[in-house]
Amino acid sequence: MLVRLMKSIFLLSPAKINLHLAVLGKRPDGYHEIFTLFHRISIFDELILKKCSEGGNCFKLSTQPPEIIPFKKNIIYKAYRLLRKAVSWKGGVHITLHKKIPVQAGLGGGSSNAAYFLLGMNELFGLGLSLKTLCELGQKLGADVPFFLHKVNQAIGRGRGDRIQPVPFKEKMWITLIIPNFYVSTKEAYQSLQKTGIITCRRARLTRINHAVTITSVLSKQRGKHATSVILRNDLFEASCLVQPKLKEIDFLLASLSIKNKLMSGSGSAMFCLHRTKKEAERIGRQIKKRKPKFKVFSCHTY
Repeated sequence: MLVRLMKSIFLLSPAKINLHLAVLGKRPDGYHEIFTLFHRISIFDELILKKCSEGGNCFKLSTQPPEIIPFKKNIIYKAYRLLRKAVSWKGGVHITLHKKIPVQAGLGGGSSNAAYFLLGMNELFGLGLSLKTLCELGQKLGADVPFFLHKVNQAIGRGRGDRIQPVPFKEKMWITLIIPNFYVSTKEAYQSLQKTGIITCRRARLTRINHAVTITSVLSKQRGKHATSVILRNDLFEASCLVQPKLKEIDFLLASLSIKNKLMSGSGSAMFCLHRTKKEAERIGRQIKKRKPKFKVFSCHTY
């Protein structure tokens, strides 16, 4: 007989960047078909799950800093409700979330929180859910959630980005991460794609599909090392610039610093530069902060 004595669990919920994001077309369900390359980075939210002493179906969520959105719109609460419908268990849970990942920046913080909540609940209460089942639940919460559920450092995402293929990666890349003092709506960015002409041309769509095959081939041959010049790409950049033109200013700033390996993550507003060393990442970070003092700038790495 197995007696579970665990009363709480501590989890680090990581952010991600997209090293590649190709939009292949629009699906019958209204979403866009994409091909993306996810990578975890060393910026984390902290998540503590603790069994409620009150028992029953108790659910408590404390966030630091306090959230301004309605409680029931929090993705962790949505994950909890989804889990309750899928499986039964005895006892409630008290969640403490310390937010450190910038929000609405294209870094997947909310999706990561949902994924690690599901993983934590599975462990804390011994639910015995398989990765496949967890991913089926995660897909209902957000397209990025399955990537975080796989707990791999790098993966290809197909479909809405929710069909995951882990890709081996060993090389550490240092990152200068730039968080502007403005946001970009993901919904508005995708709605603006039509204006960019990216997915209206059949030849362009075929080119992107062929490019996705090329990227997969390159990754399989690199054995854990990136061919950066081939991979870095984000089809959402021009669309996001239509929503928030100030993004162009950041791109010009990075170009003025002679930075070639730069990209926007997801639909933005975060942008990043890749470097070989921590020293270089910090040096560029200082230069950006000097010119844009209202921006948040981080030095971090892939892992």
